Amino acid sequence: MSRVSDSLSPQRAQGRPSQSYAVYSPGKLIVKRILIAPRLRDNRLKDAVSRLQPNVERGANVPLWVQRSMESQLRSMAEELIKSEFDRITATRQRLKMDFTVTKDGVRLRSAVKRERERACATESEASAEALLPRQKIQIIVCSRTFSQLNQYIREFRRLGTLAEHVKIGMATGRSHVCINTSARARCQTNEEFNDYCRNTSCDFRDDVGPLAEAATCFPMDVEDLKAVGTGLCSCPYYAAAKIVPECDVILAPYVSVFNESIRENMGIKTEGNILIVDEAHNLMNAVAEAQSSLVSVKAMSALSLQCKSYLAKFHGRLDEKQSSTIADIEKVASTLSEYRKLGAGEPGKVEAEELSIPSFIVALGLENAKFHELVAFLVSGDFCKKLRSFAERLWHGKLKRSEAAHDPAQNNYVSAVYEFRHFISTILSAGKHDRILVSSAPGDTTIELFSVSAGAAYDGHCNNAQMNSFKRLPRERGAWC
Repeated sequence: MSRVSDSLSPQRAQGRPSQSYAVYSPGKLIVKRILIAPRLRDNRLKDAVSRLQPNVERGANVPLWVQRSMESQLRSMAEELIKSEFDRITATRQRLKMDFTVTKDGVRLRSAVKRERERACATESEASAEALLPRQKIQIIVCSRTFSQLNQYIREFRRLGTLAEHVKIGMATGRSHVCINTSARARCQTNEEFNDYCRNTSCDFRDDVGPLAEAATCFPMDVEDLKAVGTGLCSCPYYAAAKIVPECDVILAPYVSVFNESIRENMGIKTEGNILIVDEAHNLMNAVAEAQSSLVSVKAMSALSLQCKSYLAKFHGRLDEKQSSTIADIEKVASTLSEYRKLGAGEPGKVEAEELSIPSFIVALGLENAKFHELVAFLVSGDFCKKLRSFAERLWHGKLKRSEAAHDPAQNNYVSAVYEFRHFISTILSAGKHDRILVSSAPGDTTIELFSVSAGAAYDGHCNNAQMNSFKRLPRERGAWC
């Protein structure tokens, strides 16, 4: 049971004081109120007018009756544009119904029309190209903790039948959740590594996402639908879903896609000026804190330091001066982190912890002059992380052949240490003044965690940017809003 945003209530639409409701089926109530909201209709008109004449300026010398006549003409043209778009989507939906089985339980491609990858053809439409243009439409962003909870909204939309046919619904999902490339998933150990591999590697499924994007625009699809239909069409579900986000009326997204800045930007989600609805908000504090936190181990940083030294020794002649200098700086920071072992040393079975502010932690390590921004820019912009990971794998297998690492198989987990390092440094740069470093040390290893305690400030920032939202304050108690 969740508290529903009062921003879409009938009372507010009629100019009367609004009320909030606590209901057992939040999805059903929210989607119905979305569909009857006058704001949705007005939003479409505003978007259509902006696309028809985006640079119109009202001169001070233009008579009022001329301005009103122009506005009336633009409104009529916008209404015609909206009608033509609805007619096009309706026609496309009717055409695709021959190829798809659509039920209340999901959307599936008929086996007779599944495409071979080599004969997949592009189906770029005018609407797809238009979606790349800047839009002024206000979008409704519904976020919840898990995809299974978001899938409930898709099922509720399907139950509304023709009432929901003119509402474009999109699912903002991560690469790893919907990837249909089994070989890519098998070779990556972490999400960071997988995301890098996906961005920097050619993939046949990504070459033609038009058919899946078109189908997802006509039929609301949950995560399982995207994967099943994407497999049949040989189209990447992630890029197809991201492609239709700009033209969606409603976007369903997990917390991390909204409150993690990099994921939000990659998906093209904007909270500024949009309507933000938070479901299952008693989980929100932990989710926002987790999205802004990170952890590295001393052993992983020690492994990264060795990897960087070996990489520089082997490829020094192929690297320019700037690359060599930056990799050396990464090695220095990783080595410094790996030497943070003073807690718990020599005391078997004892676990100790220390809490520090971020400035105190950086001073304690002597990293005041470290150029963290340059390190992150280098790690994000190129394919160094991918190359170092492959190099670390070769180092590991070489040690196994010489039996140098047979006593510690867990060392294989550190081949992706550069991704942990990149995330940790990025989190330091985006941390709030109240966030803390927690160092936990035991005889086996020491972990260094940046723990976000400013989740409320991050949430308030999104709420202040959004036009409307379900909560103006972050819930402090688990049962406060459920």
